[in-house]
Amino acid sequence: MPTIFVNILEGKTQEQKEAFVKKITEAAVETVDVLPEKVSVFFNEYPASHVARNGIMYSKQKK
Repeated sequence: MPTIFVNILEGKTQEQKEAFVKKITEAAVETVDVLPEKVSVFFNEYPASHVARNGIMYSKQKK
């Protein structure tokens, strides 16, 4: 039973997350030969002030 954890910045819509879950589930079904109902996906959402890349907090990076 695959359990997949997704770490993501806050701000994605429910529709975006649902589309992402659908694709992740399809990939798991195709690659590890499991039924879709056996795939669990958990989102860990973080504010931009709690994530950094290249030594700079996301909240301070230009978009």
